[in-house]
Amino acid sequence: MWWRRGWGLALVSVLLLVACTPRPDPAPSSAWQRIEVGGVSPDSLATAGTEVLVGGHTVAVEQTRPRLLSLRDGRVSEVSLRSATPYGEVAEPVQVAAVGDRIHLLGTARGGAHGNPRWTTWSGDAGAVVEHEQVFWVFGGHESGTMVALVAGSAGPVVVGSWAGERGMDVALWTADQDGTRWERRESAGTELASTTTRQYEAHGAAGSGGELVVVAGEQLELDHELRRRPVVWIWESRGAAVRRIELPADEGRADSASCSESACFVAGVTGGRAALWQVWPGSVRAVAVPELAVDAGTPAQVLLDGSGALVVAQSGGVVKVAGRGGDGPAGRPVGAVRAFDGGWLVLVRGPQGAGVWRVS
Repeated sequence: MWWRRGWGLALVSVLLLVACTPRPDPAPSSAWQRIEVGGVSPDSLATAGTEVLVGGHTVAVEQTRPRLLSLRDGRVSEVSLRSATPYGEVAEPVQVAAVGDRIHLLGTARGGAHGNPRWTTWSGDAGAVVEHEQVFWVFGGHESGTMVALVAGSAGPVVVGSWAGERGMDVALWTADQDGTRWERRESAGTELASTTTRQYEAHGAAGSGGELVVVAGEQLELDHELRRRPVVWIWESRGAAVRRIELPADEGRADSASCSESACFVAGVTGGRAALWQVWPGSVRAVAVPELAVDAGTPAQVLLDGSGALVVAQSGGVVKVAGRGGDGPAGRPVGAVRAFDGGWLVLVRGPQGAGVWRVS
């Protein structure tokens, strides 16, 4: 009988051990709520003090019209847009940014014999945002690429995009005066923005801290390493400084988006098919641990600033998810994200039913 008593004591010990072993805390859950924006199809998001700006468009009788909305304390109001060109009248506000009380907007509409994008630039304040006509060759022409980001700063707004160089498409920067009325493209040749015979560069997103800093997230295609893609960032700390290119600590992948507070900048992307996050400013670049989240192929990861840190939101299994949190979001992919006025976040999602703005907390 001694063996029965022995097994009994062992079983009791195991049960006590299991009962006393602390269970890991369950992952926090995200709640998703769609924000009504009055029939506007949203194209872009930006914070402006205690408000969130939503650039979008409406379509009536097959005619597109640009719209700009302000969200504050759950209320939606409209910011007047005043176009100055035929393309401005039908532009989609694909990028919006703000610093202080100054609002900047980048619009696009297709036109011409080949249906190429026609870019329009706007600036103003809460009273009205006005289009400022630019010379065609500033953003257009045979060498033009695409525009992927608009960053507002103390020295004036910056547009990030691409432009044909000697060895492929270069990452390009356009700058304007503080009012955002007159734009010019900076030369990429001879800088870290220019593609080479072994490295082809592509920008995907950008952000700034409100000063002169601009952080560009992107990737490099390594022609001498079996076409491997690696995530990179470009850091431009002031208009008088040179742009620095930094390879992020990852064997392969891409950097999709950037977001900055006044004290730190983070970049989100995808490596090995999973969400990734890096802190890229200030100081040395470092990888930030992210709970595992498989990201659907060909879809971007976005940064959610969270206090002094950041989270990642991406499409996984066809729906939007925040890494490390429960609670699935809507079907689709996140194409923009900002801090909300009430402590949560607003995420711009493009899905099967079109684009929508969602609050997540």
